[in-house]
Amino acid sequence: MEMQIKELEVAFGSHKSYSVFVDNNEIETLVTHDHAMVRKWVNSTENSNRCRLNRLILITIYVKMLFNDHGLRVMNTGDIPSWAVDELGMETLRGAGLKTLVKCILGKDMQKPKTIAMSEWDKLELEQDQVAYAWLDAYFSFEIGRQLSAWY
Repeated sequence: MEMQIKELEVAFGSHKSYSVFVDNNEIETLVTHDHAMVRKWVNSTENSNRCRLNRLILITIYVKMLFNDHGLRVMNTGDIPSWAVDELGMETLRGAGLKTLVKCILGKDMQKPKTIAMSEWDKLELEQDQVAYAWLDAYFSFEIGRQLSAWY
């Protein structure tokens, strides 16, 4: 899998916008610390994809933080490894990390450099390699969800 990331120019300093190109697809990506921008993006994304999605699933460790810090309610959350065990009957996936799940379910190698994983994630602006790292987590979580019948 080849990935390229291109930062787009934006009019305001409240966010950064990227075009991420992977597997011949372009995916628009928003990075912001502004909860109003997140709400607007979620609503816009949900509305533009309503015809394809029966439900929106956000899988994250920080679901409670999204509500406590930003007032965002997340519905239909789930634990990917448990879901994979239930769907595929593979007990070895219980408690597996995303990299292992990607390999077993999607048959792809996911590169997750420790230097990026251990970098400063709490600073106001993320570096481009951090954005790419986070994007890969979201992208592969989504793809696993599709494989595990999330969108029927």
